[in-house]
Amino acid sequence: MAYCRSSCIDPGCLDYAAIGSLLKHCNRTHKVCRPSPWPSLPIQLIDCMEQKVVPALESCDYTTLSYVWGKSPDESYVSSDGSLVNPPATIRDAMTVTLALGYRYIWIDRYCIDQNDTTKKLAQIWQMGSVYRASVLTIFSTGGTGPQHGLPGVGKTLRQSQIKRTIHGREIVGVLDQPRKLIEDSVWMSRGWTYQEAMLSKRRLCLTDQQFYFECCSDLSRDEIYGLGNRYMKVTTA
Repeated sequence: MAYCRSSCIDPGCLDYAAIGSLLKHCNRTHKVCRPSPWPSLPIQLIDCMEQKVVPALESCDYTTLSYVWGKSPDESYVSSDGSLVNPPATIRDAMTVTLALGYRYIWIDRYCIDQNDTTKKLAQIWQMGSVYRASVLTIFSTGGTGPQHGLPGVGKTLRQSQIKRTIHGREIVGVLDQPRKLIEDSVWMSRGWTYQEAMLSKRRLCLTDQQFYFECCSDLSRDEIYGLGNRYMKVTTA
């Protein structure tokens, strides 16, 4: 037997402080991870405080979202004044994460690209690579099969609980699945668009049904090993 350090994960609360620290460290030390120049064409962003699509102010910080649109009809839409009407759980949660990390704006293709104007739509699709490369962070919704699933650890969508036991006064925490395996087995991973979004993004925050997984061009981390404290998990070694 071997003991490995681990931290207990709250199924209902994403550790925004940990994610914020990872972003600050990346900003401070990883030049290659910093956002690229802005897209050449003007873009629209969602103002997360107002829940409204607005013209983007040039060079403002924004996040992006990568998620599965799903097969069932999406009843949400953008009203004539730009307000989001009936946004599904994943969209609401992505706005919550954006605000919690200290940003106000997020780019989501479903709402920030005019779906009714073919010419504008094609022009925006052509520059999607620039949109993702210029964002400060891409949030990946890798759980569920559609936008109603929500982001695990945010809103009403809970993450799977860890198995915990106390033995001789010491808390033993069960080992979670490797995040990469959860991502590879997800519906999100099976879509061509989402794979492209992952390749284009410089910083990736993957929210799986068990824990968060942060990856940039230079480093990676996850809930289970961040902020270790004094807890240990026991694993079997060959």
